[in-house]
Amino acid sequence: MLVLVRGSLREKKPGVWELMVELPRDPASGKRRREWATVKGTKRKAQCELQQMLVKVQDSSTSLAASSDVSTEQVVNEWFGITREGLSPTTVQGYEWRIRLHVLPAIGSIPAHKLRALDLDPLYRSLIAQGKAPATIRQTHAIIRGALNQAMKWGWVEHNVALLVTPRKLGSTAIVAPNVSQLNSILEAAKERHPQWVNVIALAALTGMRRGELCALRWQDIGADSLHVSRSLGHTTESGTYLGPTKSRQERRVALDSAALYYIEEQQERLREACRVNHSELSGDPVICEPTRPPHRAPSLA
Repeated sequence: MLVLVRGSLREKKPGVWELMVELPRDPASGKRRREWATVKGTKRKAQCELQQMLVKVQDSSTSLAASSDVSTEQVVNEWFGITREGLSPTTVQGYEWRIRLHVLPAIGSIPAHKLRALDLDPLYRSLIAQGKAPATIRQTHAIIRGALNQAMKWGWVEHNVALLVTPRKLGSTAIVAPNVSQLNSILEAAKERHPQWVNVIALAALTGMRRGELCALRWQDIGADSLHVSRSLGHTTESGTYLGPTKSRQERRVALDSAALYYIEEQQERLREACRVNHSELSGDPVICEPTRPPHRAPSLA
């Protein structure tokens, strides 16, 4: 196994040289590590000393990776521990599910340096056979690829075998919107479960807003002929309900026609009625789409 080791030297003062060699990153924290040395004499002598340091570090790194018994499970868990800090709660939960349900049962027990592309193909074929969505397969592959990339940086594996595997491309599932007759049937069924669901579903159909965006919508976001979409409500078993940016992390305005305005006004009136029944008051800026709970509580549509 070839481990790339880098080094440098600089002259601190005449005849005194400072040498630096990059060591493999700390496997627990992922932080950079370096080895320093000071050499007195000519630049030629300093260069020879640096070369010896590089060879020594490369040999030890190669030996470590070749004999390492680090499992793929440990690689994935160490990588995820670092990566999850920059992800949203829903993305973290999605990664956790895919790691626990798909990745670890299939390849977790295999020593990382023994993992082969041949070990990954059956995993992807199994997911396809189970009818998993193309996005699930792509994300599972991305987890494995990312974890092995990190393992390379730590000197645990020689190369990233996930780069040798390309999951078979699957066509995207076509989204078929209901026609007017079907939508009316859906609204009638929703009315039987809870009257406020009618307004929520109708507004979703008329604006194309995502579920979390509807839940996060507040009265201040609604204008005379449009509404402002700037946030989304999510929920995970670990974090509970939380408010964050939209999925695209961009804000936008959505035009409202007379039908959408009717359902919004109807929903507002139902919220007021819910407050009267529960002997409570509307908060300063209540949520619009609150199908099952008093308006001062967190929405439950998500």
